[in-house]
Amino acid sequence: MPSFRDLPETLRPTARPERDEPPHTQPDHLPADQAVVDCGVYVDGQRLPGTLTHADAWAKVGELQLAGREAYAWIGLHEPSEHQMREVAGVFGLHPLAAEDAVAAHQRPKLERYDESLFLVLKTVNYVPHESIVLAREVVESGEIMIFVGASFVITVRHGEHSGLSDVRKRMEADPEQMRLGPYAVMHAIADYVVDSYLDVTHLMEADIDAVEEAWDVLAAVTDIDRVVPVTYMNSSAALKAFVGRHGGVVCTSSNARAVLTWALGDGAGQGGQGDQVLFFPDQHLGRNTGFDLGYGPDDMAVWNPRLDRGGLDREVTVLRCGTTRRDTSPGGCGRPGTLH
Repeated sequence: MPSFRDLPETLRPTARPERDEPPHTQPDHLPADQAVVDCGVYVDGQRLPGTLTHADAWAKVGELQLAGREAYAWIGLHEPSEHQMREVAGVFGLHPLAAEDAVAAHQRPKLERYDESLFLVLKTVNYVPHESIVLAREVVESGEIMIFVGASFVITVRHGEHSGLSDVRKRMEADPEQMRLGPYAVMHAIADYVVDSYLDVTHLMEADIDAVEEAWDVLAAVTDIDRVVPVTYMNSSAALKAFVGRHGGVVCTSSNARAVLTWALGDGAGQGGQGDQVLFFPDQHLGRNTGFDLGYGPDDMAVWNPRLDRGGLDREVTVLRCGTTRRDTSPGGCGRPGTLH
């Protein structure tokens, strides 16, 4: 197996400017072991019995190696404070820059080499269950897993509530041959788990595009669909963004939502406007609040409910949240300004 010195120089970390303020805001005096989720020492693919602190685990690894045994420690941390991370870094000899990144979070995925260890950052995703894409505020939440890997240790640092690694550890512990491969096998298993979670989220999000397309078909039967402008939020899936593009709509952000709705509906004085209604998804709150900001009232906005006939629309609206907004009040339309979630 190649050594760390065989890795390209581009993996070397670079110095960074000092932070203006501490990256972590939780109390910074708690002992590191309060951030430890799990801690184990592994010998010949088997976990040693008993409960160990991170310092005791590292001491045990050294003791076993002096006796000629191959052993390593796997420590799992969840959102440690700066003080807690410094304590762990001191025990395992982690580089200060990498330890700082592990506390700060919000890192881009990367792989860095620090002397005889590697530091890997992985972005995690989780599908947020919701009854309807129209009613959802958040469809996918993200987190991070940082992994320190050395010849005799693997340390994971998680940010986010959804990225637990207990299942990965249990699966590996049930396969001593896999555990015997050491810290690098653990790093690979975690990366594999993260990639699989992206596939799972992708499959679940396919149901969201199906719901929006169904709403679009229903709207087409009761209103002039060419005058409906679909608008989606920037953190929606690629499939939802593609749907918006196919139907002449636009992707918005929180900061430009007002400008986007004005572009879609006009300025209220008969100037501009791409259509008479807006179908806004998936963040109904952003659609509603922006509609209010533009002068539309509660009667101008409605929420599409896929469980009800015609989405539950019994009046005309301009902003439909699931997504649509409309100016005219012609019979059979979706209504005056409304938001469809």
